[in-house]
Amino acid sequence: IDRIDMCEDADNVYVRIIDYKTGKKDFNLTKTYYGIDIQLMVYMEAAMRLAAKMRPDKTIVPAGVFYYNISDPIVSASNDTEEEIEDKIKEELRLKGMVNSDKDIAVRMDSTEGTSLSIPVSRKADGSFDSRRSRIMSTEQFTMLGKYVDIKAVDTAGRILDGSIERNPYRDGQFSSCDRCPYNAVCGFSADISGCDYRRIKKFDDEVLWNNIREGVDENGKKMD
Repeated sequence: IDRIDMCEDADNVYVRIIDYKTGKKDFNLTKTYYGIDIQLMVYMEAAMRLAAKMRPDKTIVPAGVFYYNISDPIVSASNDTEEEIEDKIKEELRLKGMVNSDKDIAVRMDSTEGTSLSIPVSRKADGSFDSRRSRIMSTEQFTMLGKYVDIKAVDTAGRILDGSIERNPYRDGQFSSCDRCPYNAVCGFSADISGCDYRRIKKFDDEVLWNNIREGVDENGKKMD
């Protein structure tokens, strides 16, 4: 884990995970559900277990999971002031990921009114989150997703140990998992070969997706053990 931040009050310990990237990677709930991109939630589960051992008398609360772009951004600026340029740079460097929907937790990370330049949230005049511009999950959703990812990881590991080594790349829109893979000469996958086809990423309604996560049902409708 690149970075774990903890904030503590009388009753709770709030945990934040940050993973450093050189690209512009963002948290994708659907890919997490599919087991394609579970890194941040695996880190969060491990960090929360660690925090629970350190503070057994307190409630451990997930504050957020984020990617941070460590590359120096280049922004376009013609007649902008130094302050405006600085804000553009901060916007490019804003953490990407999911924030706990508890307003008090978000304020501990950034108390800025309006759109934050630090975390992916935007607040309305009454202090509530603008759902169109905010990436948020409730504590309950963080907990459900963490448990689901644990089950998904064990299920995947079990299938690998049972000998599951089939070629199973995925395609999501124009992107495929083969695009940057250097091992095509080893697996020999090609969509032109009979029997070779990409796994398609199916989109789920939020209600269906969260119900499946709650029940431990995978993308194929199978209840995981």
